[in-house]
Amino acid sequence: MHPYFPRILNSAGSCSGCPLLESCGGLEGEAFGRGCFTLCESHCREHGCDLACLTRPLDFPAMIAEVGGWEPKLNVRILAPDAPSIPAYVPQILHKSKRCRALDRPIVAVPLSAIVGRDSSRRYRVKYSCPLQLRRGLLLRDDCEIIVTSVAPDAFIEEFWANHQAGTILQQIQVLQVLAMTVPNYSFMSDVPRSNSLYNFGRIFRLSERMSEAKIATVLHLQASNRRDWRRWEDLLKDQTHLKHVSLEFQTGAARPDVGDRYFYGLVDLQARLGRALHPLLIAGIGRVCALDKHFPGSYTVIDSMPFLKTMHRQSLFAMPGQKLKWRTVSTGTTELLDERLEGTIKRYEDFYQVDSHEAKHFKLVAA
Repeated sequence: MHPYFPRILNSAGSCSGCPLLESCGGLEGEAFGRGCFTLCESHCREHGCDLACLTRPLDFPAMIAEVGGWEPKLNVRILAPDAPSIPAYVPQILHKSKRCRALDRPIVAVPLSAIVGRDSSRRYRVKYSCPLQLRRGLLLRDDCEIIVTSVAPDAFIEEFWANHQAGTILQQIQVLQVLAMTVPNYSFMSDVPRSNSLYNFGRIFRLSERMSEAKIATVLHLQASNRRDWRRWEDLLKDQTHLKHVSLEFQTGAARPDVGDRYFYGLVDLQARLGRALHPLLIAGIGRVCALDKHFPGSYTVIDSMPFLKTMHRQSLFAMPGQKLKWRTVSTGTTELLDERLEGTIKRYEDFYQVDSHEAKHFKLVAA
């Protein structure tokens, strides 16, 4: 047993008896009768109680106060991207290794971890001091527009949360003149009490406000576990009618078809309830191009690092019979630079899926 395993668990035997039900909405299906605090046993016994949870009476009130309470509201107008036409496909570039010239793309995505982190002296800081240094540091065009994606492992975004409050990290990011930045994907874990998800909802709201106040064009990252969560997003977007860009990611838990479907069709339903078009940015969402074309015609963006990662691992994309695609290892010299291969792979990726024209081909990726 972990030394910080809680000895006194919440007494609510089901969602119906929980004091948080109105704010939370409860678990769905049969799980409603069990409640979420039964999950303390499996998580905390192994990891210790490191969550926003009622079983931490000394820490819990301060954590909830930190994010504005159980029902956090946005107190500022979110600064939306000034981007009337983000293309349907935006490649994500992670670093400059194995290249020697600027990538000839007008817009790319860059992960937050490529911009922010600890230096050799262990100081937490923004790695670049001006727009030109950022673009040349990643071998991008001087006029390249950049979308910063903040989907990252929990440890990274927890460190970002702690440091963005203590310093001027957001102001330093704003100096880089990025087109937009997505809000970090603070987790809505399914195997821990829902109180932690409500806390992370508040963190998404507070960070959205602080990014906007720092003059960073902000893209809300949607997290939801039940209908109450989706209704909270609906209320927010009905209040801030100027917002149309939102982000979702499909590379961790949502890579599973059942979880991904819940998120995707929750977004479809959200758009219908709002009665206006949204422009989703789907991170690692290339497999949903056909559905995007159906439900968000002419108004979506897929952000994907696959061409970059495969190129760095000396793989290229080939068309196969039966409208199938396959990654194959290609022979290269050990010191060969990959600029041409990267640009060619990105272009083939677009062409195969026709995401540049929002007319999705029904291609299927198969194992190498």
